[in-house]
Amino acid sequence: MRNARSAFCVNLILEGGSIEVDGQGTLLTTSRCLLAPTRNPGRTHTQIEARLAEHLGITRFLWLENGYLAGDDTDSHIDTLARLCDPGTIAYVACDDPADEHYAELLSMEKELQAFRTAVGEPYRLVALPWPRARYDDDGARLPATYANFLIINGAVLVPTYKDPADPVALERLQGCFPERAIIGIDCLPLIEQHGSLHCELLLQTRLGCFAEVHAGELDLTFAEQILRRDIQRLREREQHRRSGHHLVTFVLADRLRRYQTLNRCLEIAQRQAVGLPRPPEPISDHLSPASRSLQIYFI
Repeated sequence: MRNARSAFCVNLILEGGSIEVDGQGTLLTTSRCLLAPTRNPGRTHTQIEARLAEHLGITRFLWLENGYLAGDDTDSHIDTLARLCDPGTIAYVACDDPADEHYAELLSMEKELQAFRTAVGEPYRLVALPWPRARYDDDGARLPATYANFLIINGAVLVPTYKDPADPVALERLQGCFPERAIIGIDCLPLIEQHGSLHCELLLQTRLGCFAEVHAGELDLTFAEQILRRDIQRLREREQHRRSGHHLVTFVLADRLRRYQTLNRCLEIAQRQAVGLPRPPEPISDHLSPASRSLQIYFI
């Protein structure tokens, strides 16, 4: 048996958002992602299943062949489309607008989900999440807004919202999926401008082969702090370049700072929900230029 702290190499490209598991041996994923030539070229369903069964203890595999979001750059990560809320419940994105480019594809995905069975042979309880209005970046490209990209933490579920009329509907439906948890909406418009949303940003961050994940519903705040400190330093370097005459599009910096506001709100909530986590958040505005200090970015 391997030491829990040991590291070993598995020859697979497998980001955290590319798989969903129910803790009882079932894995939900998309063929479009795991079989992408940029990830696992030449691998088949059977080969990938064998590796995941060996290393993750998976006994059942549910593969979706349909489903995507325009603007998504992950080749259809499952965490943008369908989520296992418990061993018998799947929440998924559903498009109710026949004129939308996603309509046919997501309808096909819904039919696949309807055909799936639980480990005991029963149909899944399927909870359709509403379809937010289309959002676009400054170049007119569509952004991947999705309510499926929620994050489960101690005692709560953080749900991406988009200042959209469908926001309260999404929160209500997810409350039904997680009746014992607080459902907390987080404005994620700054995040989708980076072509990801809440779960993409906070579930798993990688650096030099290290991983920070949610273990048993608990966010690894120490690693999240390291990531944020690194990115703040990058912002400082960008500001120095701007002051020294290098060209920097100011709205890019502003978008990044709004993104940190969103991330830090998540970290503050995670701290309040957990027991025995570090000190209360303290401002780190001294890391930023005077013009940026009013944003009140925090570290935990």
